[in-house]
Amino acid sequence: MSTKYGYVWFVDPQVDKITSQRNADHECKLRGFTGASFSEEEVKCRSKDIFGLCLEHTGTLRYKCNK
Repeated sequence: MSTKYGYVWFVDPQVDKITSQRNADHECKLRGFTGASFSEEEVKCRSKDIFGLCLEHTGTLRYKCNK
């Protein structure tokens, strides 16, 4: 399970991690698991300016289903 979000330079991302966890729990339970646990957060640069500074980021919160 994963939740993606985006943000631009100088703006803190507004990520609702509680809702993201709740959604991952729900999806895992639909598939027969007991719930989900947070696995990792990955942030990548989507676009850079002419000096190589990152202007736009994409983040992904990843969860794994618990047995």
